[in-house]
Amino acid sequence: MKRLICLALTFAALALAGCESEPAGSDGGLPGKDATSAADRADAAVPADAAIAQPDAGPAGEDAAFAADAADGGMPEDPCVTASVPLQVGTPTAGDTRGGPEALACDTEGDGAPEVLHSFVADATGGTYNVAVLSEDGHALVIYATTDCFDPDATTHCTGPGMDLGFELDVAAGATAFVVVDGLWGEAGFYTITVEKVAKE
Repeated sequence: MKRLICLALTFAALALAGCESEPAGSDGGLPGKDATSAADRADAAVPADAAIAQPDAGPAGEDAAFAADAADGGMPEDPCVTASVPLQVGTPTAGDTRGGPEALACDTEGDGAPEVLHSFVADATGGTYNVAVLSEDGHALVIYATTDCFDPDATTHCTGPGMDLGFELDVAAGATAFVVVDGLWGEAGFYTITVEKVAKE
């Protein structure tokens, strides 16, 4: 009996020694499995030649100057998309240039005075649209269209100065047109702007 007890203790000791000499993975699998898999996953997660995205450096040249103006309280970045006040064709809209940015100008007219950027969308057939602006408090205005709100020189249809102004603008079907109502000589105030489609003859 004593001998059997000794043999049992010997086998138990050998079994414990075997467990301690072979560390198992945390999931009870093969030794070292988790450590190896984790290392492999880490290597696969970020390839050695992967490019790391860098922040956009921002516009250069004239665009940088325009962006700087935006930072100083001028028009925000990409104003054609983010800052234009929408117009409904055929519906007069009241506006006010006071407190507006001073980012755009037309042939130097309107330089140094606040402006408001408007937009409207042509119908499914496009065509010619008449843009009319009336000063409501006697201050002089300049109005014009723009094709690039990042470029203060990308203006067309410069009209004014005056207090009752208008021009015609050809717009492609479904396209968005951008129109600027600008002050003059530092003046600013109320106005009404109306866009109407010109009937075909």
